[in-house]
Amino acid sequence: MASYSYYNYDASEHIAYDNPEFPSYINEVSLSFYPDLVTPAEWHNEMEFDYILSGSMTFVIEGVKVQVGENQGIFINSHRVNHAYSETKEDCNYIRVLLNPSLLSANYMFETRYLKPFTSVYGCSFVFLTEEVSWQAEILSTIKKLLETKGDGWSDFAIQILFMRIFELLYFNTYHNPTASPDAFIDVFALKNMLLYIGEHYREKITLDDIAAAAGCKKSKCTQLFKDFLDTAPVNYLGKYRLSKGLSLLADTDLSIGKISYDLGFNNGSSYFCEAFKKNFGISAVEYRKLTKIKKSILESPDTQISIPGEESPVNIDDIFEEVVDSAEANQSGLS
Repeated sequence: MASYSYYNYDASEHIAYDNPEFPSYINEVSLSFYPDLVTPAEWHNEMEFDYILSGSMTFVIEGVKVQVGENQGIFINSHRVNHAYSETKEDCNYIRVLLNPSLLSANYMFETRYLKPFTSVYGCSFVFLTEEVSWQAEILSTIKKLLETKGDGWSDFAIQILFMRIFELLYFNTYHNPTASPDAFIDVFALKNMLLYIGEHYREKITLDDIAAAAGCKKSKCTQLFKDFLDTAPVNYLGKYRLSKGLSLLADTDLSIGKISYDLGFNNGSSYFCEAFKKNFGISAVEYRKLTKIKKSILESPDTQISIPGEESPVNIDDIFEEVVDSAEANQSGLS
């Protein structure tokens, strides 16, 4: 999973890329990683693409709910506040792709004419992707191809080529879509300030007054924004955010459970942290730590052999390029 360790200058979350020198994150992930099968609210500079492999998820993009099922997907534009959850309380496995728009910055003209208008607040916020629409089906297929490409010796070339094709499909099929009202922009800005405050101060004792003050609004307005956009109360969001941070501390450090609970802001004792952890994840904090350490030792052992079902062929960059060009030519009449 990506590790959100700090914030950028604009309060967006920093993505831990697969390769620090190449701005992309591509992985197969599970919703069960998050407390109560609910991801924390987030926004980032990257364009996000999610493809559901099994199960289903409800995405909430700046207050709009979108149900996404197996073999379906969703595109979420840059800097849109979003989170996801399982309405059935069942796990969901999906491919998550985060690609920085800088990968598309071929030149100044292209960036100012196409890229910046598309990723601005006036651009399309999200697109539900289904195989029943040809251009959306191509994006879904490309998301899977991105995961297959990851790790190949020429994956950086392939990712940029495939990303450019996805952007072409999105741009020419969505740029007429209406945008949210100016009032919605104001509410989103206020929510971002409150989420940023929680992200920076979750280790401390935080009250509803503190969260509301971060956006310069009343407690009633604060509560309403969290309900409208995140479908939860501010204090409940804070608790789940703290628990999500506890996962990496348990897996990657040798800190005691008591120390971890204190560092997360559970000042009423480790027993409350342990109770909340088990309630949300269905496993105790001690058991989770043991399992993650076992998994890590297996993956790091040079003698460990991991069998992968099926045969994999190396990705050929020429084949990818040829396939993209052919597909572009076939769709040219609909994009002009």
